[in-house]
Amino acid sequence: MREVDALLRAYFGADPAYNGLLGRNPLAHPYLIGGGKLWDLPGLLEELRELTPRRRALAYLDTATYGRNCTLFDHVRAFAYGVVAMYRGKPNGFELFRQAVAHEAHRLNRELFRDHPQGPLPWKEVEATIVKSVSKWTFYRYRGTKVWPVSGTGRPDRSRLSPAARALVEPLEGEKLESHLEATRPKRMANLEAANRKRRGKAEEALVEALRRLQARGERVTPTALAREAGVHRNTASRWLKRMRS
Repeated sequence: MREVDALLRAYFGADPAYNGLLGRNPLAHPYLIGGGKLWDLPGLLEELRELTPRRRALAYLDTATYGRNCTLFDHVRAFAYGVVAMYRGKPNGFELFRQAVAHEAHRLNRELFRDHPQGPLPWKEVEATIVKSVSKWTFYRYRGTKVWPVSGTGRPDRSRLSPAARALVEPLEGEKLESHLEATRPKRMANLEAANRKRRGKAEEALVEALRRLQARGERVTPTALAREAGVHRNTASRWLKRMRS
């Protein structure tokens, strides 16, 4: 569709800044557009490639209307895949997720197409097509073969993504990064503390069971034996054993 749009503009010498769709009106002569023939998309593309000089077509490809939709869709879905897990199962989760997707979509629309000949996509088009489809499908249907890892900042962890996926997630730099880290610091610290409590709880359960097994076998209880039996680090076993004996 993107190439057909660009080739139509190139063939007719259309103004790249015109943001409407090409269409016929009741006064158009039947042979001005398509010669009165009905076209399917592949057939129209093949015909336009033959009629339009390649150099002229390339000049119009960067201004194709549909290229903006596809580009924005790819970037927004990358963001949505990375954060949807944070909203599922929460009160009013879908609406909060939709708002987050909408905020990111409009931000990307402004930044990606600031210098585009046709400018950013209309607000209504972003909301009605990209935000609506991405948020609804991702929230209710996306499971993915691999869940996108989320860093402590609440954004997709770019360091753990594939090169193709990483290219779709804009990195935070400079003042943006500092302000984002400062705003998310309380949440990150709370998440870290919760993770530490959970890890300590699991380690303690494993150490208690390991101690019981060692005592049942009549073996000497040492930090090394305890760590090996529980599957934890020796220092962890040593600290726990000292705390139990004190």
